Amino acid sequence: MVVATVALVLSSGPSLEVRVRLSLHAYDLGHGLALCLVSGVVVLAAERLLRGVPFGRNRTGLSILTAFLCALGLGAFVLPEDLINLADRLSTAILPAPLLVALLVTSVAALFPAALFLGLVLARRRLRPLGLGLGLTTLALNSLVLTGDYAGVHVFIVVLGVALTASSLLGAQEPAFLSATVSSRRVRIVCLTLAVPLVSFSVSIWPRPIVGAALTSRGGAILLPFLAAAHRRTVSTFEHPDGAELPASSRQWFVSRAEAQDVPPSSNALLPRNGLLLLLTIDAARADVFLNPKYAKRLPELTRLRAESVSFEQARSPASQTYVTLTTLFSGRYYSQQAWTPKTERGRGRTMPHEDGAPRFPERLAAMGLPTVTYASADYLMNEHGVLRGFTEEKFVKNTPHARELVDLAIARLGRDTDAGLFLFMHFLDAHFPYDRGGKTGSQLDRYVAELAIIDAQLGRLRAAITARGLTDRTAIVLSADHGEAFGEHGKTQHATTLYEELVHVPLFILVPGLTPRRVQIPVSLVDVGPTVLELYGLPTPATFMGESLVPLLRGEDVRLFRPLVLESGRLMRAMYFEDGMKLIVDRHRNLTELYDLSADPRELNNLFQPGDPDSERRLQTLTAYFETHSVERRSLPVAYRR
Repeated sequence: MVVATVALVLSSGPSLEVRVRLSLHAYDLGHGLALCLVSGVVVLAAERLLRGVPFGRNRTGLSILTAFLCALGLGAFVLPEDLINLADRLSTAILPAPLLVALLVTSVAALFPAALFLGLVLARRRLRPLGLGLGLTTLALNSLVLTGDYAGVHVFIVVLGVALTASSLLGAQEPAFLSATVSSRRVRIVCLTLAVPLVSFSVSIWPRPIVGAALTSRGGAILLPFLAAAHRRTVSTFEHPDGAELPASSRQWFVSRAEAQDVPPSSNALLPRNGLLLLLTIDAARADVFLNPKYAKRLPELTRLRAESVSFEQARSPASQTYVTLTTLFSGRYYSQQAWTPKTERGRGRTMPHEDGAPRFPERLAAMGLPTVTYASADYLMNEHGVLRGFTEEKFVKNTPHARELVDLAIARLGRDTDAGLFLFMHFLDAHFPYDRGGKTGSQLDRYVAELAIIDAQLGRLRAAITARGLTDRTAIVLSADHGEAFGEHGKTQHATTLYEELVHVPLFILVPGLTPRRVQIPVSLVDVGPTVLELYGLPTPATFMGESLVPLLRGEDVRLFRPLVLESGRLMRAMYFEDGMKLIVDRHRNLTELYDLSADPRELNNLFQPGDPDSERRLQTLTAYFETHSVERRSLPVAYRR
């Protein structure tokens, strides 16, 4: 646990209070000891049971066999959730995902006796320092790799590190694992007397929100994710079924929409039936880069588009994962409202929304006779996968093409028949990690902005083609992003692992011919994009959509949006924004709740959630009531944990 303490200091910095640090160390040590105690008891019990087998008198062989069987049992419990996505991607007709998971679990479990055997060999060959160093290095890596996820993998990293360290230290004296760790009965009693209270505390007492968040964010929480289910409490919404923390006008969104009618447009269409609308999304584009004058010269076309558009400066992505965000954008429904089921093709398996029957807004555009076109930068962005649907023309370019390849196709399509109008969607992946398309020198942030500059240049080409073909007066452009990107905030990099602002605050520029450019500070969501596109063409919004049209705001009207502003990640995280500037985040997978005052704490560093506090509880009840009302879980369809 000394290694975990050092890793904590290096990963958390000086910002944590002393008492929080002490709590972190106590839980780290308690969970580590719990894992060691349980493992020791199981291994010793298994050794006794196996002494009757033919080779049971071979102590080394018996220990190795026992270690493997125990590791296999542990792996069967903690690893399947971590390995299912990998198995889905590798699955074939001959090796389906369940069989692959079993093979992967067995392979990982085999590493445990391998680590024991390696430690024994090194100890007997007087290379004990090497074994000890490898073991401690393995333990140190636990808090630094796969941070914030893969709890089962972290358990095995600890188990392997302990196995290698212990067998290297003790293997020269006696090969049997754990039975040789202490030779004195008195020492064992003293150790157990000290360990049991700490283990009991760490297992039975759930950590305070700030401690729990710190434990899970750095990936070294060992047992905490597995204890979450036992400590998860039911949040009662009986007294507040209508969104108690929201204005009365918003409470219509806290009842089932199964019998609701489509929402008619608020005005005449702003685009003619032969109008062109280009929906462009940029992968991993965080809003502050677009809103910061510092980057204006490096992103001239995006800066110009913002200046000429209605720019929604407080736009939020509904999730921090591409699959989830784009499915929500096109279906108008959040993750737990969608049907995610396994889909296998061409030897590859994935959990996709292909069986989800909710309408996607391009289907409504196609039904009115508007050509709907997409050039897919990833294979899952084809009609058949259900993320989007309703495109009358689609072309899979290749996975992660350059922006130029997509824009070349778009310009060629604009040169063909556009008399009937056009809806075109493209998703640019140039700014995705590892940030090497714009150059391989400089900081990660500099290289990231360089990749955005590549997209910027192609946007300039696209707009020049629109002008050259005389289409400007009937072409609208909607530009946004699927999510943001982290560069060290909250100890994270890249995306998908949290719902903090660096991952969900995204740009949203809407350019419509004839409308006055302006900047809107009203919080909006990408779930509002579908209703907006439909209303631009004078079409109603399907009753199933959870967003509202932004067209009144585009026209400059002083209106309010009444739908709650919520987020939902495929990692079973949810969030809700409140009118007083508060933001609630609930991680159902890890049983963690956070509450931030974005007005005073925009970086989300001071968690204000207090269990039992009436204000905190009312906000939690409101979020819970919203998702309980609309989730497909009510129809017994499980919501997958999606990485």
